[in-house]
Amino acid sequence: MGTSKSNPGAGDRSPLIPDWADDGGPPPPPPDPKRFRAFRTSLGRAARSRSTSELAKALAHYARHSTGGSTTASRRFSTVAKDGAQLVRTLSALQSGGPVEVNGRTLPDLAGMPCDVAIDILITELSGGHGDSEKVRTAMQEALANALDGQDQFDPNQITDDVLVDVLLNYLSDCVFLDIMANGADALSKTEDGEAAIAFENMLRETVEAAVDAAIQPLLDRNNSITTLSLPVLTQIQQQAIRDVWDAWQGEDQ
Repeated sequence: MGTSKSNPGAGDRSPLIPDWADDGGPPPPPPDPKRFRAFRTSLGRAARSRSTSELAKALAHYARHSTGGSTTASRRFSTVAKDGAQLVRTLSALQSGGPVEVNGRTLPDLAGMPCDVAIDILITELSGGHGDSEKVRTAMQEALANALDGQDQFDPNQITDDVLVDVLLNYLSDCVFLDIMANGADALSKTEDGEAAIAFENMLRETVEAAVDAAIQPLLDRNNSITTLSLPVLTQIQQQAIRDVWDAWQGEDQ
């Protein structure tokens, strides 16, 4: 599974919240050096059998033990959420027309550029230099490619509210999916059948997408148009969605 190999996961003794994701809150408890064991065992079984019950067990272990619960996971994903919020705000600004600044730099006029070139420029400017940058770049690439599928040239007028919602959903889903894949890489590498490995990867991705969609849609529905939401609100929505997803997963194996 190439996805997991390109995004190395945390070690058993890695902090639950690394330095680059520290939001200034109280330090989490020291990680259990065996915090990934039950998760990886169940994930490996799920990959070999494609059992939904084993996958539910794996995700429950992941949410409860490997990542320290919903509140800690939400803090762990803080930089991911901030970058996702910046992506949505930048796309919204492009939709409105006029020059757009990202991190103090003015973006070139992307209108009419080949879509893949415009996407590459956006990803380069928006994925900050931190420990989750590779994950963020991959997730942004996936989200933008899906949202702009069928467009040969970048057209800001095609960035509707629905497109922005899809981008946010796909981005956050992919970040969670990549995190699970990276931290489960050792277990998943033992799946020898290539077709079975791909089938399970698709199964896991669909499970994550459904969970994130169920969590984030109600949060977005409570607000006005996504184009009116500020960076802090978009960040908070994603972090709350992480808490809700983790709480749901923790409760599936009671």
